[in-house]
Amino acid sequence: MLTVANHTFVIPQRSGFVISDLGFLPTICRGDCACIVHIEPPAHIRTSTPAWIQQRLQFDLVLMDPPWGNKSATRSSAYDCMDNGKTLSEIPLKRLVSPGGLVAVWVTNKPRLHTLVRERIFRAWDVEPVAEWVWIKVTNDGVPVIPLDNVHRKPYECLIIGQRRRTATTAEMNAHCDQPALPASKVIVSVPSRHHSQKPFIHNLLGRYIGKGIGKDAGGAGMPQRLELFARQLMPGWRSWGNEAIRFNDKGWLAELAQ
Repeated sequence: MLTVANHTFVIPQRSGFVISDLGFLPTICRGDCACIVHIEPPAHIRTSTPAWIQQRLQFDLVLMDPPWGNKSATRSSAYDCMDNGKTLSEIPLKRLVSPGGLVAVWVTNKPRLHTLVRERIFRAWDVEPVAEWVWIKVTNDGVPVIPLDNVHRKPYECLIIGQRRRTATTAEMNAHCDQPALPASKVIVSVPSRHHSQKPFIHNLLGRYIGKGIGKDAGGAGMPQRLELFARQLMPGWRSWGNEAIRFNDKGWLAELAQ
């Protein structure tokens, strides 16, 4: 548990977070470190640069939900909208993603954004598009929240997944791994959250398709390294970075289940 300004946050095991604007990422990747708040087991607060940043850790999976602009956008003003992709292109993913690692980016159903991510942003990150999954939003009765033939809005969003080229070392590491092949297409059906822009929790699902990883956890054991950018909820075994990185870890948003 972490208590800040009369709010109590539930911090999952084997996790860490940075609360800052993503514009700070290039500075971090150069090693010009400043003060950040970070939590890692055993729970304590540090006002210095987290070890996983100091070590220039590379990640095997990076998930992000950028604040794409749209006419009905009511998402928190914590981020500026980035329709032109310039801010995303400047994120130094080449340094953050391990060879063979996956990058998954949520996009709306605008064709222009799909082209932007595939042809401009992924190219800037040295990432090759390998899959596109679709999330269909339905009501509790299993009916699409918006008719599929609606001209102006659609009941689905897409997750475009790219992969960095493997090196000989990472290819050998994963040659004997029994991980399943990443599906080029997949349909996810769920009832959307009442919180604007919150996506389904696919963290564990994506985790099936990454290799053994090249990083180390806090105890020195090898394990896949996973990072979420523009995060609003910290998940077990993940690092989260964003202006609202633990917003939905607040106990006020959570329900305690009976044992």
